Amino acid sequence: MIFALLVVAAPVFLIADNVLTRTESVFLILIYVILFYFIEKKKGLLEVNKEKKHLKEKHLLEESLEFILATVITFLASRFIVNTTVDLAEYFKVSSFMISVVFLSIGTNIPEISLAIRSILMGKKEVALGDYLGSAAANTLFFGIFTLLNGARINISSYSLRTLIITLFGLGVFYLFSQSKKEISQKEGKVLLLIYLLFIVSQILFP
Repeated sequence: MIFALLVVAAPVFLIADNVLTRTESVFLILIYVILFYFIEKKKGLLEVNKEKKHLKEKHLLEESLEFILATVITFLASRFIVNTTVDLAEYFKVSSFMISVVFLSIGTNIPEISLAIRSILMGKKEVALGDYLGSAAANTLFFGIFTLLNGARINISSYSLRTLIITLFGLGVFYLFSQSKKEISQKEGKVLLLIYLLFIVSQILFP
């Protein structure tokens, strides 16, 4: 758990100087690979997939086509979302970083939100928690990959020490809550929600 949270928090630390270099992006990719290795070593995910592989072979073509179609749709939608984000930032005279943090981040997490709701309704709370950590850790991987593909370091002028502190505080509180009783209560969830609202308000009032 704690290493997974460190992987999630790694980009927050590395962009504290408003810059992410190619060396740092390689580091992000590396720690994600290490995280995956430890999870695989503990859970044996690849072995489970091998055992189930023969059951899915007949659906391989169908699933491949669905994957390609979903990838194309996601790519086209992403271009639209990015362009819209830039237009909104210019219209409201704010940074595109703030628009992304306040609005775009919620939209991109809709799949995780829907999965979390279904998991909770089905009594599978550990699935919701695992999806959250897995998705957040994967963002670290993609952040590193996209920085490498960019071919140069990334400058994030809108990032501030305030953002760093609130983000790390939220992750720390989440870790404490999740370790106290191996679950997060409704009251603890409300505290986490308040921290998120504090983060959003700080971005709006102090861009």
